[in-house]
Amino acid sequence: MLSYVGQTGRTLQQRISEHKFAFSNKKNQDSTIADHCLSSHHDFSHIEFHLLHRVTKGRLMNQLEMLETVAMTNTNYHVLNDVLCVYINPFISYTFGQS
Repeated sequence: MLSYVGQTGRTLQQRISEHKFAFSNKKNQDSTIADHCLSSHHDFSHIEFHLLHRVTKGRLMNQLEMLETVAMTNTNYHVLNDVLCVYINPFISYTFGQS
């Protein structure tokens, strides 16, 4: 299974539209989801999007993205993220068994 964890200061619908545009126009550098679908020949229309948290953009949003990314790595999901290297707080790593 595959899961994408990301954050945006825009509406979820606007961000989904950006991913779709990137996929349709083969602009995989603009979207990790588009890149994955294009390189793996996956059908973009089968992707489901879910809002996990609604918070103001900033430190809390960054922490929640880190938390959800680490939590997902402990499941059967392959995790995609737009950030190449997410700083993982040592406490979060320990809590989720990543240390």
